[in-house]
Amino acid sequence: MSSISSTILCSEEIARAWAEEIISLNAVKFSLKKPFQWSSDRLSPIYCDNRALLSDDRVRRKVLVLLEEVGRKNFPKTEVIAGVATSGIPYASLLADRWEKPLVYVRPTPKSHGLKKAVEGRIKPGQRVLIVEDVISTGGSVLRVAKYLKDEGVQIEGVISLLHYELEEARQLQGAEDLNVLALCTFSILKELACEKGLISGEDADKITEALKFPPEQKIYR
Repeated sequence: MSSISSTILCSEEIARAWAEEIISLNAVKFSLKKPFQWSSDRLSPIYCDNRALLSDDRVRRKVLVLLEEVGRKNFPKTEVIAGVATSGIPYASLLADRWEKPLVYVRPTPKSHGLKKAVEGRIKPGQRVLIVEDVISTGGSVLRVAKYLKDEGVQIEGVISLLHYELEEARQLQGAEDLNVLALCTFSILKELACEKGLISGEDADKITEALKFPPEQKIYR
């Protein structure tokens, strides 16, 4: 099994720059007593609402600069940008427009009506596709998207996410599929900066880190 653990973070400089934006707009929340429920049904002491960042035009411009820098440096052969529905679509749209590349988006499941497609937009077998996601937690959404795209006969150039929670199950799943995943920021960097700014204590930071290590079936909050 290949591993992506050493290549998740694109660079510490970019990570800290993006973490600053997340924190400045109050888009990240920490709660050990009342955990948040992710879309995967997992309970977590941290929640990052990247959708809130879209409302700030300055931040939209900033994230586009970061996405473009990471994309051009690491995935220069990209021919098509694919957004993960729904939260990855706005960021994929920004990047596709800047690069003047075709844009598609991928649903969590195929539609039950019409053409019953999972991949929306025009795409050709053999094209190199870059997947854009907002947050990677367990990795399930990205893996489904990669499968649907591969079923269309395309090559997955890589994945860029705005934030990666660094959960072990995501590392293992993505490693098994040999996906080249890069994140603008990781949980570790976000936690570190939150401590520096006094949003959470060092003790709570350690507790949050430990809580994220528990597999979801242990239901540690119930």
